[in-house]
Amino acid sequence: MKDDPRIERLISLAERLIAALEGDIAALKEGRTAALATNDPEIQKLSAIYGREAQGFDPRIAQAAAPSLRQRFVAITARFREVLQLHTRMIA
Repeated sequence: MKDDPRIERLISLAERLIAALEGDIAALKEGRTAALATNDPEIQKLSAIYGREAQGFDPRIAQAAAPSLRQRFVAITARFREVLQLHTRMIA
């Protein structure tokens, strides 16, 4: 589909952000607040890009995608939401 690259881009961005958030969670558990990856300008840039991409994303695009891509998108979105909520609770 013509929107598959956009879905793939969101998946890729989410995977990179999840890795950074999980690194932060591990650092916070160890009391190493200076090691937070989310303070890195590159991660902040990724967050901004993801936010822009996600903001303009119509869920019908995912619904029209091939089932395997849609499943990957739904799974990574759920995982991102879960990790982000845990991260938010830990830094609050």
